[in-house]
Amino acid sequence: MHPTGAEYLISPITGSWKGKFFRMPSPRPAPCQAAPGMRQLSAAEAKGGVMGETDPFGGVQQAAESKDVYVFYTGTNPELVDEFDPDANPQLRFLGSMEGWRYSAMAVVEVENLYDLPGVANGVPSSPDDPVEDAAKPVMYGPRVLRSSKHYPYFGFVRVSAEKGREVEVLRAIDEDSVSGYAASALVSGTFHILVEIGGDTLDEMRNNLANGLEGIDGIVEQQGAEVVGLYYYRPDKRMVGENEA
Repeated sequence: MHPTGAEYLISPITGSWKGKFFRMPSPRPAPCQAAPGMRQLSAAEAKGGVMGETDPFGGVQQAAESKDVYVFYTGTNPELVDEFDPDANPQLRFLGSMEGWRYSAMAVVEVENLYDLPGVANGVPSSPDDPVEDAAKPVMYGPRVLRSSKHYPYFGFVRVSAEKGREVEVLRAIDEDSVSGYAASALVSGTFHILVEIGGDTLDEMRNNLANGLEGIDGIVEQQGAEVVGLYYYRPDKRMVGENEA
């Protein structure tokens, strides 16, 4: 059975489940206003997931206002997405099975209050017991927001650990000009530092980008990448990898 109630150990330090204990990502800050001299993000930018070029604090502001949490599962059912019921899980924007790292699935969960996250995240997989392994909360976005902007028919994600004190520098170095197949990125509060979405127009192109796309970025200590496979859910539809998203 999944742990409930008092069985959770809640801490604002990291975002990972360890056995029966869930360590909560830092609570979402209250929505912030633009700093003096800076403009507020427009509704179109927020909806499209693209940072405003004239607002250097836009990535922090939009992350502070975001409901997103990235959740990683292990040992999930291969039919996870096929059995997933979007109507019963309206707080999920994305769910996909993964290959290439220790996590068998990943979800983008939208929660107003982080203390609701364990119940929402544990309600997704059909089996086995306690498959939620890790979670991370965006605290600053790169040029684009994960699963909200540019999409490739084939795609995956890379978990990046950066040199101490260089996390923001590394995030800012990751963009369309420096990384082939770049789709989105975020600095996170969690057990790693940056999550990057990378894709390609073909399977081979995506795999090459996933394996080699971050090679030219200085300050990366470790990276772990995986591709989304088979059927995945991206609100409001389920799709097969390789299909173009409308």
